[in-house]
Amino acid sequence: MALENCGIDYLLALCTVGSMKENITPGSFVIPSDFIDFTRRKTTFFDTRVVHVDMSVPFCPLLQKTLQDVLQDSGEKFQSGIYIATEGPRLETSSEIAMFSRFGDVVGMTLIPEAILAREKGLCYVPLCLVSNMCAGLQASLPAREIIDIYETKKNNIQNLLFTTIDALPQRKTCSCSSIAQDGYL
Repeated sequence: MALENCGIDYLLALCTVGSMKENITPGSFVIPSDFIDFTRRKTTFFDTRVVHVDMSVPFCPLLQKTLQDVLQDSGEKFQSGIYIATEGPRLETSSEIAMFSRFGDVVGMTLIPEAILAREKGLCYVPLCLVSNMCAGLQASLPAREIIDIYETKKNNIQNLLFTTIDALPQRKTCSCSSIAQDGYL
């Protein structure tokens, strides 16, 4: 809500995720095309009335395309994928990962509720996910230090990618993110 009140149009988020797919390796990037929410968090600004916001396209296509173009120009390895959002703070079990991997590509704890709240406010939102590890069952153990080490290795690249993406954004929004939010009001 504060970002909307400040007149912010574009939101770029950075998430660290675990990979559930052998071809998505630590140090690479994923730009989610969709998500599945396994959290129990409050995910709406609307407590006193029912508002149905369309989540068919949960992320801003204009912002996604801009970020994809920047990543491609940079030579960074990236792909699209489905993000599975879990509650945390514990990491997932091998059995949970086996189930989740049938439906998604990466797993993390930080996409929800931000993606839903941004959509409710009509803000353009897209996450850039840094793959920090292979998930339980795909590597012997999951030391938390591994997440920090991968981020530290990629920190300068990430900063450059985000600044380059910001510079590449059009001054005028050409997406329908604002109207999608308005269509949900009853």
